[in-house]
Amino acid sequence: MHPTPNQLLLAVSAALTAPVAALGGNVELAASPEHALQMLTVSPPKFRCILVWPGYANHPASNVGMGTDQMEIVLQFANGLHVNPAQNAMLSRPNGRSPQLTIIDAVRRMVCALRLPVDAGCDPHGYTLVNSQWLTIENIATEQHQLTFTLERALPGAETIIPVTIS
Repeated sequence: MHPTPNQLLLAVSAALTAPVAALGGNVELAASPEHALQMLTVSPPKFRCILVWPGYANHPASNVGMGTDQMEIVLQFANGLHVNPAQNAMLSRPNGRSPQLTIIDAVRRMVCALRLPVDAGCDPHGYTLVNSQWLTIENIATEQHQLTFTLERALPGAETIIPVTIS
């Protein structure tokens, strides 16, 4: 069994739906990085985790069938304008919402705890966090945070050989 990127995203989405809902959020899928950016133009009623596959990353053993899948999760917070933005990031709020930094860390821990089936050809340790950053627009930080993960796995080779003729 060698899952495709869409199968991986669907499986991660299904695994995260209940624990993210317990934190008060939703999990949504984006078709592409551009689609994820389009989704950010609409403020959600509660925070959401937007999952997107940006592509494969370089792997040192790619010539022998190993690959690295990337997955980005953009956490979009529904906060609007506030007098004290630090309160959103670090303090529990009267409406019962968890602080943003608590949610970011909880989602990071959830993804790092995911374990794929042994026969999936994936690293048994699962996803690895490789980057975490606040999204910026024209050098201004927004209330969206991006977590980037990688997954080392075996990539299936070509099913048939396609000969190339050089003249």
